[in-house]
Amino acid sequence: MTDIDIETALALLHEGLAVIPTAGGGEKRPFGKWKDYQSRLPGEDEVRAWFATPRPGGIVCGAVSGGLEVIDLDTPAAFDRFRAAWSATVPCEASPHGGHAWYRCDAAGRNARPAEKVDLRGEGGFCVVYDPALLLKGGVPRVDAAARARMLAGVCAPTSPAVPPGVPPPNATLRGGLVSAGWKSLGVRADGREHFSRPGAAHPARTDATLSADGQHFTVFSTAAQEAPAPTPLDARPLADFLQRAPALPPEIVEGLVRKGEVVMLCGSPKAGKSLLASQLALCVAAGLPFLGRRVTQGAVLLVDLELPPAVLAHRLAAQARRLEAPACEALRVVSERGRIPPLADIAATAEAAPPALLVLDGLYRLLDQEGVDENANAQVAAFMARLGALAERVGCAILLTHHRKKGPPATRTADEAVGAGAFGRSVDSLHCLLEKDGGWRLASVLRSFPAARPLPVRRVGALWAAA
Repeated sequence: MTDIDIETALALLHEGLAVIPTAGGGEKRPFGKWKDYQSRLPGEDEVRAWFATPRPGGIVCGAVSGGLEVIDLDTPAAFDRFRAAWSATVPCEASPHGGHAWYRCDAAGRNARPAEKVDLRGEGGFCVVYDPALLLKGGVPRVDAAARARMLAGVCAPTSPAVPPGVPPPNATLRGGLVSAGWKSLGVRADGREHFSRPGAAHPARTDATLSADGQHFTVFSTAAQEAPAPTPLDARPLADFLQRAPALPPEIVEGLVRKGEVVMLCGSPKAGKSLLASQLALCVAAGLPFLGRRVTQGAVLLVDLELPPAVLAHRLAAQARRLEAPACEALRVVSERGRIPPLADIAATAEAAPPALLVLDGLYRLLDQEGVDENANAQVAAFMARLGALAERVGCAILLTHHRKKGPPATRTADEAVGAGAFGRSVDSLHCLLEKDGGWRLASVLRSFPAARPLPVRRVGALWAAA
């Protein structure tokens, strides 16, 4: 997909197009919770934040983008035929599997599939942009109802051999044609409609389209807004069976504080030294050295720094390694991405390619911005943290996040210390907070899989933290 820079994104916005980023990692769906942008244009500040680092993006279709519709032709032959006939009227951009035709009309329709391998993206739809310069060259034109009807009639024209007069064609009913084309029936639901999944769907139990009770109206859902699959009974087992089959607790990485397969958050006020503590932990685990007086199990570490310039990060790590007498070893891999914040999917792919025991993500707020997650929106935070938890279990590593502490005096409970939605404190498996009180520092911890720990007095010694 094509990366869109900030100038191009703003130009698309000024054309009245609701430009938003994709989810990243090569996915063509929109990022995060994007329903709000189906009814309003994003603001310039939002667009600047999203595309400060060039990234793939697309346009929300429908009235929000001035009645935008996109005809998505999923074969090169079909796109070439359409482009030959209509490129003088509407912008036609090529895609990896065919191409898109962009235009505006007075009343954009809903998402639909008017023909095999042809999608109409309208209200509630989204389309990735591969050639944004094409849309900016002359703007996205408005076509009248007659031209729109001719374009749609052209892409829906039959391509099968002619049927002799008087002989009913095979699959004469709409339902028969769907089944013949590979659509899978999921049965008639309580709403009276028959539900179907797409041919070759990644989630074959999920509804992609419905057919009305009279068999005359076929409604296709956007691939980014599919209906949930039918309920499936949960695996409820007797206690004795559950205990017998349950896995053992994953091994500890730091005695009493950090365990594989868990998500850990380290909070602190800005410039309190939480990044120093995180990189110190990374070095200790990579070298198998004690951390704040606790035993450490040596293992591979992936440190992803999203805040510091590479030169500053290198200077800091070198100073810490000297003080710890930790040799520079291949067990610690470093990713420095202050200039281009990678999507979570890219970080996950890096971790899965060479699984570490510990993955450190320093600068959580920058990753949240990249993923389009509002740190104050509980549902968005909970969904994002669930992705991190799944990654930790899948890779078999601990994930350490650094995040800001709330302003003001220390709260009575450490779980209240993380800035933003309450889902931060509830979602992590352990939460550690650097707190300054009475002229000294302590590390307060709330733990899920370990016994409760008393706050640990700590002190700064140059570039390191030590147990006081």
